[in-house]
Amino acid sequence: MQWVWEELSFRGRTFRAAHFEAPGPEREAVPDEFTAPLARCEAELGACLWHETNDAALAFLAARRPSGYIGCRALELGAGAGVCGLALASDGADATVTDLD
Repeated sequence: MQWVWEELSFRGRTFRAAHFEAPGPEREAVPDEFTAPLARCEAELGACLWHETNDAALAFLAARRPSGYIGCRALELGAGAGVCGLALASDGADATVTDLD
């Protein structure tokens, strides 16, 4: 297992999230200078990315508010890798992403 980047998109906007997963041929490893602070996140946050769950959540968020999230405030609790909060922020929301052990 190692830290890898995952490229995701929401409403046509691409963003990347770092998460802990077995590397694969299409996954880019996170550079070493970022892994020391991220190691604490894995121990405390469980920063594994649940691919199908995130896909479903992003589809729900897009359908829930077709006009977008500009001007909205979002609080993501138990965020893990923070994909939903990152997606909403990329769509214009003021998002706070948090996760505690």
